[in-house]
Amino acid sequence: VYINHWLMKKNLLKLRETSKRYSLKRYIFRQLTRKNVVDIFLKKTTLEILSKIKSPAFFRSKYYKMLNGSRPTFSDVDWTQTKAYSAGGTQVGQIFINLRGREPAGIVKPGKEYEELRNFLVRELLELRDPENNEKIVDKVFKREEIYQGPYTDQAADLIFPMKGMTYYTHERAQFSPNPNKLTEPAFYVNMDSATHRMNGILVVTGPYIKKDTVIDDAKITDIAPTILHIMNVPVPKDMDGRVLKEIFELGSD
Repeated sequence: VYINHWLMKKNLLKLRETSKRYSLKRYIFRQLTRKNVVDIFLKKTTLEILSKIKSPAFFRSKYYKMLNGSRPTFSDVDWTQTKAYSAGGTQVGQIFINLRGREPAGIVKPGKEYEELRNFLVRELLELRDPENNEKIVDKVFKREEIYQGPYTDQAADLIFPMKGMTYYTHERAQFSPNPNKLTEPAFYVNMDSATHRMNGILVVTGPYIKKDTVIDDAKITDIAPTILHIMNVPVPKDMDGRVLKEIFELGSD
């Protein structure tokens, strides 16, 4: 999902179009769609060439450098006309507000303007649809303070949103769209990904005083560290997130 392209459609992110270099770059960028590249890769002659390459990873890294060099980057953004942008490697969507006093060229005023823009984006994101089936793709939109707490909360994205149970995602290779679409099918030769993250994890515990054949339904990743400290008879700091999973221990154990 190309969040920056969606923001451009909403007139919240602007690209500079002043130099000949950028015009040429944009032209090349529009030709290097994932479909075009994969169509080339799937041709018999290309597959024969690829089969003779001793280091696919090296070839892939060279391809990414070439592809990234032809796409707009954040250096092509007109920050004086940009109110919001998406950045960073993540499987969930995230949007940063170009906030005055926080961002180097921030234009959005803290307070009322900031909150109104966030609320607008929340409403619009919840209406974001896949053009192929018209289904909504954003599960929920979180403001950063709804997820994070502590002295570094201001470094988090202003809005965070999982999409379709994390079956739709964005990351550093999808910051700007190579075509007019907001969404594209992942291409194997471009992504090289066979799977990605999900919110659910697996917890397996064994050892002395651990209950057998017990299932814990509500464990969280933040519970792991305090539980390990408890098992090692190390005091759990009062400011540590999470809790000791006492239900995994046999009755009568400390």
